Amino acid sequence: LDRLTPRIYSANISSPSSFGNYSKDLLTINVSIFDWPSGIHQVLFNFTNGTSMLLQQNLTYTATRIGNATRADYNYTVNTTDLRDGNYSIFVFANDSSGNLNNTANRSVVIDNTIPNTVLFYAPTNGTGENISISSIVYKVNASDALVGLGSITVYLYNNTNGTINSTTTTFGNSTFTPVSSNFSGLASGIYYINASANDTVYDRNWTVDTR
Repeated sequence: LDRLTPRIYSANISSPSSFGNYSKDLLTINVSIFDWPSGIHQVLFNFTNGTSMLLQQNLTYTATRIGNATRADYNYTVNTTDLRDGNYSIFVFANDSSGNLNNTANRSVVIDNTIPNTVLFYAPTNGTGENISISSIVYKVNASDALVGLGSITVYLYNNTNGTINSTTTTFGNSTFTPVSSNFSGLASGIYYINASANDTVYDRNWTVDTR
């Protein structure tokens, strides 16, 4: 007679990390489970995204056992590009051969496969084709990322002979919207171009829609 549920706790989930951010990658769920005397019959991993009813996903995967029926590691690898962006709860369902079920272990993660929103130059950035009489180029660039936040904005300076000659990177914690203003100074006479890129905190990248 076995009336005990499988032994499984959130602490037994060795991966993914709690509240981790994942993008365009493989996410492996790994958990250790013990059951005696019946032994584990099946383990399921359930992904639930409750961000909104329109974008809600509820997906369940059957785990692979590594070890014997009474004590083993169970894992499954998910391609995050199959999931919509959002905050997910991963629940572990384990039932033994006597039908006892435990579904108390869980882990929260963020899936973000989307690049930051449009990266744009704003005034007082020098305009395309503008002739200036000073030895500096000023710029202001804005970008945003609503889910995991911006990680950095990099502005690049080029000329028509040597390619990239300078760049400046501003890093952030996880700001959702951040303008960056500065300048490239001490420039010799010549033709120069600037553009910019924005990375979110999981390194999805977007570029300015124009080069000036």
